[in-house]
Amino acid sequence: MNDIILYILIGFSAQLVDGAFGMAYGIMTTSLLLFIFPETITPAIASAVMHFSEIFNTGYASYVYRKNKLINSKMYQAMFYPAIIGSVTGAVAISFFSKHFVNYIKPFIALYFIVVAVIIFFRAMRWFEDRKRWMSIPVLSLFGAFMDSVGGGGWGALVTSALIVGGRDMRSTIGTAHAIKFVVVLCSSLTFLTLIGFQHLWIVLWVSIGSIIAVPISIYLGNKLSKKWGLIFIAMILLLISIRLIIRMVN
Repeated sequence: MNDIILYILIGFSAQLVDGAFGMAYGIMTTSLLLFIFPETITPAIASAVMHFSEIFNTGYASYVYRKNKLINSKMYQAMFYPAIIGSVTGAVAISFFSKHFVNYIKPFIALYFIVVAVIIFFRAMRWFEDRKRWMSIPVLSLFGAFMDSVGGGGWGALVTSALIVGGRDMRSTIGTAHAIKFVVVLCSSLTFLTLIGFQHLWIVLWVSIGSIIAVPISIYLGNKLSKKWGLIFIAMILLLISIRLIIRMVN
């Protein structure tokens, strides 16, 4: 019974942050599972639980965001098909090749997070005007979905942060990114299930219950939080993620 409560709290905590700020569900879920259950949860199990549980909470979150008119339909359409391609190819790649090759690109991802965090902080403080939106949304969606499947998370940190850096509205960007994340986790989970199977669905159930409970609360907090402080919190999350990546590389 105690383990069930812990699984629910893990899902609740991860979704509370992710729903309010648009990132960190995957990283928080896998990190907490590995930290609290080091003897029974392996990295592979933690990654699988995270992806499968996100089917439920991102699906519900997408419904709530759409109901509150926080989804940019034009952006959603531009990201939809690239996200499917990226998530499936990423799941296939990590299922057939060693996960060690991900370590080679982690230093670049950590550097990217630091740069983006600084830019977001500058935007929050209004230290420079919005620049031209230079990034290609379909390419960003393809890359983010691929890395999320390969690395066991990172969609929000890679995609949502990049869209916000481009000067887009924070709330509608978070809502749209969540809606596309549902497509990503559904495709990657089905691919993982087909290729490697999954024997820990009961953990997914409790983590999903916790995350679903947190969805309306996290969206409420995200809507109440001012844009300035929302951007500052996102910058802090990205810095913490980059620090975690660096620490894991050193160890």
